[in-house]
Amino acid sequence: MHKKEEMSCINCGGKESRFLFDAKDYRLATTEKSFSVYKCSGCGLMFLNPMPQEDELGIFYPDDYYQPGISLIEKLYSPLIDRCFKKIVNEIKKFKSGGRSLDVGCGTGIFMSYFHREGFDAYGTDISKKAGSVLPNTLKSKVTIGPFLKNEFPSAYFDVITLKQVLEHFIEPEAVLKEVYRILKLDGVLYIEVPNTKCLEARLFKKYWYNLEVPRHLYHFNLNNFLLFVEKNGFKRIRVLGSSGRMIFRTPLALVNSLLFYLKYKRQQGIDLMTKVMYSLCLFPLLLLSLLYRLFSAPEKQTDLRIIFKKERRLSDE
Repeated sequence: MHKKEEMSCINCGGKESRFLFDAKDYRLATTEKSFSVYKCSGCGLMFLNPMPQEDELGIFYPDDYYQPGISLIEKLYSPLIDRCFKKIVNEIKKFKSGGRSLDVGCGTGIFMSYFHREGFDAYGTDISKKAGSVLPNTLKSKVTIGPFLKNEFPSAYFDVITLKQVLEHFIEPEAVLKEVYRILKLDGVLYIEVPNTKCLEARLFKKYWYNLEVPRHLYHFNLNNFLLFVEKNGFKRIRVLGSSGRMIFRTPLALVNSLLFYLKYKRQQGIDLMTKVMYSLCLFPLLLLSLLYRLFSAPEKQTDLRIIFKKERRLSDE
């Protein structure tokens, strides 16, 4: 276990937290180090303590990190996930039908491309030099490479900003929201999607939860502390997206992959065959269970929190 550092909660300011468990990079195995996960005693925010140093984060993102999934099941599900992306964009369009959009942490550019198709002047930003790899050259030119907080976008420049599965990667997520506030127009829309610590997979598998993904995920939210965190930084919630229709197919393998991590790393070495057999037997029943759970559970228990906000005027802006 790493020695705990004195840290105040970035959400509620509390200084008391309790140790939950040590976890490793089970997904990509970029390091053999373990990372301690703590939970704020006040608001329930989960976070790494100690935090990785800024200059070591790069080693946790290998060159193929942004490559699309190549497994058979991921290929079979990709059309459904694509339709889910389109559904999210359509939900955002109910509040902002056009204008200039920015996808923070745009990765290959798939999500950014949906905004382009729907008539937005789409921009993206990412730290990876491979960002925007699936985009045509006309859109690649609108992808800015480098740390988001060091970009020099004009104030009140964007109509829509999206942070899909990215806010939890930042050492300073509050600084990110402050910068988003600065570059978003007053009537602008902000969409954020983060993993949910109160989902079924997180509660069942704990340190083997697929979306825990230490050390790339530094903070872990539930619905209540996430809303508190975003709203105190100048945004108002306008829509919490549940899992209706196509939305139930978002991250369909989270439960199955959590089980795989458990089987692979919880048990002793040398039982690979048994692991594969158990994984195969559980695969499709768990997929069905996962989909049914998403269909009938409330938003605060979904695998991901998907929320649309709008920028509000603060006294400091007047």
